[in-house]
Amino acid sequence: MTADDWTAGVVDGDEEKAGVDDGDEGKAAGVVDGRAEIDDIDAFLGRLDEIGTETGCTLQAFDARYVVDEAHLQRALARADRARERGTNVARERGVETLLYAAGRRQIDDALQMGVSEGRCPTVVLVAANGASDGNTSAGNDDASAGNDDTSAGNDDTSAGNDASAESDASAADERRKDARDRQQRAADQVRALSAFDSTATVLGAFDAARLRSFFDVTDRELRATDGDLTDVVHERVALLDVEK
Repeated sequence: MTADDWTAGVVDGDEEKAGVDDGDEGKAAGVVDGRAEIDDIDAFLGRLDEIGTETGCTLQAFDARYVVDEAHLQRALARADRARERGTNVARERGVETLLYAAGRRQIDDALQMGVSEGRCPTVVLVAANGASDGNTSAGNDDASAGNDDTSAGNDDTSAGNDASAESDASAADERRKDARDRQQRAADQVRALSAFDSTATVLGAFDAARLRSFFDVTDRELRATDGDLTDVVHERVALLDVEK
């Protein structure tokens, strides 16, 4: 995937996009894929952490042979963020919680098989801006509540003030989304610039079906019973982790 091809997707509460049913506005994320030549796994992952710290983003690397498509990771991120908001997360780190959902595993050691390893590895790096989910400010909600009380009392000026406040809130939300996308783009560019990473190789979607079926324990019977395909079954595994919790 080239720099021109990379765009920030939006996980916005739509089940088809994000695998969640609550409208959490503005969770933006993108992916960078390619082939990594990893001599030292700790050094490689450490550099990703540094990029994340510099740009205010979460970076999580996956072995592309276990990733069916970008939606697989977007759904995992959305579920992980929701778990963190509800306090039901297993892992302390956002990236590791996303890895758990992507792998459909509750145990971190089991999920790590889906991560990258030393040697030549087809790699997908999820890039997600931290704090990109703020759709509305609490102050805006308080103003709206106060405005409702005043309006019920017949105060027309407050109604006008509420309109101005709503416009200000919307503008601030737009700025936050733009900032998130800018930070993600900077992070993605730095990943592509890594000497160990060849982003000219397109690996996303070129998964190993046999490896996937073994990892996610997908049987012939299950495939015959579903209306979809292996991709749909893997997407379902992401959602099922919440049920297993």
